[in-house]
Amino acid sequence: MKKTDIVIIGAGPAGITAAIYAQMDKAGYILIEEKEPCWFLKESINSHYYANGFPGISKKITGTNLQQSFLDHYKRIGGKILKDRVLKISKINQQFKVKTTKNEFLCKAIIITSGTTPKLLDILGSKIYQKQIHHFCTIDGKKYIGKNIAVIGGRNSGAVAACYLHDIGCKVSIIEVQNELQCKTKYKKQLLKRNIKIYTSTVVKKFAGKNKKLNQIVAEQNDKKIKIPASGIFLYIGIKPALEYCNFKFKTNEQGFLIIDEYNQTSQKNIFAAGDITCKLKQAITACGDGANAYYFADKMINN
Repeated sequence: MKKTDIVIIGAGPAGITAAIYAQMDKAGYILIEEKEPCWFLKESINSHYYANGFPGISKKITGTNLQQSFLDHYKRIGGKILKDRVLKISKINQQFKVKTTKNEFLCKAIIITSGTTPKLLDILGSKIYQKQIHHFCTIDGKKYIGKNIAVIGGRNSGAVAACYLHDIGCKVSIIEVQNELQCKTKYKKQLLKRNIKIYTSTVVKKFAGKNKKLNQIVAEQNDKKIKIPASGIFLYIGIKPALEYCNFKFKTNEQGFLIIDEYNQTSQKNIFAAGDITCKLKQAITACGDGANAYYFADKMINN
């Protein structure tokens, strides 16, 4: 079992920022990420076209470029990322054991920055056509240029994704279970401007196709059966905290997101959290600030 002071779980904006501060301090830490670092930063900002809410950006910058700038900064100061998956965290006396697919680490503090995972739509055909179902991933839209696709979920993220997918050349429909879209008015205007087909009061019942190739959605709209052509599905029906590896009982809000104090400490002593996994605003700018704060107080706790 390898020993270190701090284990940072997740290399999104919060995790990368915490690691940058740890690296500058030459602290004992390990940053673990199982996916592409800052992958959701890349996805979310790309679908919004450019980053406009991040201070210090003098020119328009895509999510891909902002992601790369985070990684370039971290690598420039000598930072490293362990590509691995955390399976379980447990307590041993006053320390923590972090078990991954390849390693085991013993540490004094944990900073959870593993973000969120999409909610799934468990209906008939969702497993058969899983390769054509994409969760918060408009990057995959390039596969469907010129083809019919459907965005399920009419909140802000779904509406923005629908606009983006339309603009790269997909034939987009957007489906919302409520009697009107739940997104901001400015996004509704963008959907109308693009003549994107909108289905409200619509409940998706099943995905259908031939030879494991999706070609339509079977749904009910105001108690009437309808069929919506779609060779690809983009799901935006919500997110939940990515905490599958953790069996600690944390204080959370109603949606299960971690409640933290002014030190970014969770209800479990010496376990800190930052970014989208917390109950705070889910933006890259707030994630960065919280990542720095979490590292500062984790380090302060270790050094008393």
